[in-house]
Amino acid sequence: MNYKQTTQVPNEVFDKHLPNLTFSELKLLLIIIRQSYGWKTKNGKRKERDRITYSQFQAKTGLSRRVITETVQSLLIKHLISVTAKSGERLHQPEERKGTKYEISKVIAENIPRLKQKLMPKRKAYESEKYTAGVFDAVSLGITYYYLEDK
Repeated sequence: MNYKQTTQVPNEVFDKHLPNLTFSELKLLLIIIRQSYGWKTKNGKRKERDRITYSQFQAKTGLSRRVITETVQSLLIKHLISVTAKSGERLHQPEERKGTKYEISKVIAENIPRLKQKLMPKRKAYESEKYTAGVFDAVSLGITYYYLEDK
């Protein structure tokens, strides 16, 4: 094994929490540590947070979406992790952690300036979807396709 590239795991995980963690909790916690503290930013500092998708958790742990949802909730209850929005707001419940179509469209518009003018305002539940939403659906599908092709 090559130990040049390693991720430091806090001793507290082993000394205090390991006896009380389920297998799925340990798997997710280690992935979270790897995806955050295990990476250095461009300025050489360790990352303190990361956006980790269900697909990433599934690929790296072999766990189902249902088990991942339950395990994230369990780790939150045990105060071993925190889940926050980009704004820093804590997201305690699974339904709060789901990305809405508007939020996905907003991220796309931020990264593809030509689409900013097509970004629709956040709609109310009773409003119908604007026709420009289809553009963001198509771009989202394309990004997902090329992301999965790179794997």
